[in-house]
Amino acid sequence: MVIGLSRTIVEHGLQCNVDHDADQHSRPAFEQDEKHLFCLVHFCCCHLSNNYARVFECLVLIDDISKEADKVVSKIRQIGRKLRSEPGMGSSLRPAPYVAVHIRVEIDWMIHCKKLEQRSGVSQICSSKQEIIERVGKIINLEAPIVVYLAVADNLLNDSSLLSGWNKGLVPCEKKNLGVDGIYKKHPYLIQSAIDNEVCSKADIFVGNSFSTFSSHIVFERTQKMMRMGSTSSCKNENEVDVQWPSYAYNIAAGESNGPQKWMTNMSDSSLKVISYDSNAVSCLG
Repeated sequence: MVIGLSRTIVEHGLQCNVDHDADQHSRPAFEQDEKHLFCLVHFCCCHLSNNYARVFECLVLIDDISKEADKVVSKIRQIGRKLRSEPGMGSSLRPAPYVAVHIRVEIDWMIHCKKLEQRSGVSQICSSKQEIIERVGKIINLEAPIVVYLAVADNLLNDSSLLSGWNKGLVPCEKKNLGVDGIYKKHPYLIQSAIDNEVCSKADIFVGNSFSTFSSHIVFERTQKMMRMGSTSSCKNENEVDVQWPSYAYNIAAGESNGPQKWMTNMSDSSLKVISYDSNAVSCLG
């Protein structure tokens, strides 16, 4: 089977990385004209997640969007350094880590997920604001003070309750009170999503909802990073951060602590559902 990835992807913030693909795949075929750029990747009929990963590695974020995301990340880390430069907070010379949380609590989502819970008989889909805040706070080894970037829909930017109730040392912010909403407003919705995707992907810790396509795709990217560094599991300790690029699902309670479930994409799965949505079959094994 051969899949062609059109330049229309560029409109969503991605472009084909021909050089990278040529390095990574043994028999790629390329066609290019003034209208289209195709990365053609040969698939086998099994291990679809691995094959999708190979296709995804053929894509890179276009420079303009990557630079916009870097501005947001820089602002987050700047605030983190400032917090750590306060008396008694130790050295501010190290890069300031941050947590990214993809929060789904908008009204249309809550209606959808409640109906989904009823139809499927699965209870761990919806999460309230308070439940999300509490579970993020149970992740061990968070180097407080630490900025918690909230990736939220625009209609939640004026909801001040999202910024309150966090554990001491966790400093929540979203694009509006971070002062970077102007970066997003310059772009259409899909590009805004691409920027947030990159900001969340670069976070030291990511926490999302396993029934969200956006969250699942970020975990997929982060799992790729982990596996390139030789990590195939994040299972060692329940809520302890013991690997680089860890991810968690806040909608699934883990063990007696009731913290968020550690989450890696199962790259050996034969179904693309593991990197799609509508699943609480979350594993800490890649």
